[in-house]
Amino acid sequence: MSSLADLPEVVGFFSYSREDDEAFRGSLSALRDAVGRELAAQLGRNKRNFRLWQDQEAIAPGKLWELEIAKAIEQAVFFLPIVSPRAVASAYCQFEFNSFLARERALGRADLVFPILYISVPALHDEARWRKDPVLSIVARRQYIDWRPFRHVVAHTTAFGEAIERFCGKIVEALREPWISPEERRRQEAEARRRAREEENIRREVDAKKRAKEEDARRRREEAETQRRLAEEERRRLENEAKRRAEEEGRLRQEAEAKSRAEEEKRVKEERRERPIRTFTGHDGHVYRVAIAPDGRTALSGSADETLKLWDLASGATIRTFIGHDSAVLAVAFAPDGRTALSGSADETLKLWDLASGATIRTFSGHNGAIVSVAIRPDGRTALSGSGDKTLKLWDLASGAAIRAFTGHDGAIHSVAVTPDGRFALSGSADKKLKLWDLELWDLAGGAAIRTFTGHADAVESVAIAPNGRAALSGSRDRTLKLWDLAGGAAIHTFSGHADAVWSVATAPDGRTALSGSRDYTLKLWDLAGGAAIHTFSGHAYGVASVAIGPDGRTALSGSRDKTLKLWDLA
Repeated sequence: MSSLADLPEVVGFFSYSREDDEAFRGSLSALRDAVGRELAAQLGRNKRNFRLWQDQEAIAPGKLWELEIAKAIEQAVFFLPIVSPRAVASAYCQFEFNSFLARERALGRADLVFPILYISVPALHDEARWRKDPVLSIVARRQYIDWRPFRHVVAHTTAFGEAIERFCGKIVEALREPWISPEERRRQEAEARRRAREEENIRREVDAKKRAKEEDARRRREEAETQRRLAEEERRRLENEAKRRAEEEGRLRQEAEAKSRAEEEKRVKEERRERPIRTFTGHDGHVYRVAIAPDGRTALSGSADETLKLWDLASGATIRTFIGHDSAVLAVAFAPDGRTALSGSADETLKLWDLASGATIRTFSGHNGAIVSVAIRPDGRTALSGSGDKTLKLWDLASGAAIRAFTGHDGAIHSVAVTPDGRFALSGSADKKLKLWDLELWDLAGGAAIRTFTGHADAVESVAIAPNGRAALSGSRDRTLKLWDLAGGAAIHTFSGHADAVWSVATAPDGRTALSGSRDYTLKLWDLAGGAAIHTFSGHAYGVASVAIGPDGRTALSGSRDKTLKLWDLA
């Protein structure tokens, strides 16, 4: 493989603005002469086989000029453009530049342009501008030599000569790179195509013979396979027939066994539901309210004996008793983190408790009646209370301050609940109504309800909001439960079955079932979609005042005026 330096004649092209050369008294021609001499020396060439072409004569513009330039560039193997404002603006210089780029591509190279920055061109230092210029875009991408420090240096000085030597060394290095001429490259490509055609023809012949052999072998295999398949199909038919008879016998046996198991499981399940898992004793008065911790391991109860108790649901043991209220504890609720709890009492106060130590963290005063229900919002920072004074109050748990009061009920408020997003609250009252409140946007005149739900024939004792936040359940002294559409206010279902007032309701975490506790001493599990009672739980000796469902939906807790709590299996 040869190089451009091995050509019989090495020709370069020196592109410049003659106006620059004239303006600086032939300095560009002197630069060209110095480069020519140094290149000839480094290449070991003489005037007969090395030329650095320069448009020194005044060739008139037009076809003659273009022909002369094209002829010279067609012979050139490297290109030295002088970069100056005049050269960049010159249509002639641009023609020379573009012509050599075409020549460079024909040579199969991209390293034969060696720009010389002779006079500063501001656009060359502004990428947004040089990218739009056909000449500067090439100059900026090539490794140009900055000749501005030598523009006013006398040509025969040592510094000038050393710079010329270094510059020419780079040109010579590029010319000595291995290179294949376009003619040789075309010849090699033609030879490669010829060999490829021959190899392709041979491959096709081999493939044809191979396919013929394979086709013959395939035909024989297919014939043998057909015979084997027929025999196999007959064997499988006989096996399948025997298998079908065996499976039919097995299916009938499994159905009988499954039916027997289902009946046994139903019997065991009914027996398990008939009896509570555990009974919790320790209160000396009615148990008015129960709540299960977020982790499902402990529970709280509030009683007429003026105390709260924290229970271990697994063992039934009392973990701690909380003393501080001066009258019956009517409401309890766990904080979302399970570390604190809130209680409401007939002494007209709320108390926030530290469950780990049993200490009272804060007491909240402001109601003028017994506090019957409390609910802590999901963020754990505020809580809602409902009172016999017919109002709801929103409290700041950190400071103990009452943020606002909500009025509108005509009777004592028996129950409050907060939607899962903490935005809305629902209340149930002795006035037979439920009301929906917006806890974020409220009427500054008193916190007016945004919707009222009517339909019960007696006092609403308990409310609970479904996990999806779109429906709610209420229990009433009229012995019914009602499922409500919170958005529209309509009653979706009415659930009948209790023999006395419904004192408490709770929805399961999956939103498919609900539990109620009644003055008739029973709990009932309901199908919310169909409205049917799934099961009735009996065991308390007095009315069931409160019910709560565990976070896994498998167990429930009840509190009764018989002074006990009971844990039930809902599964």
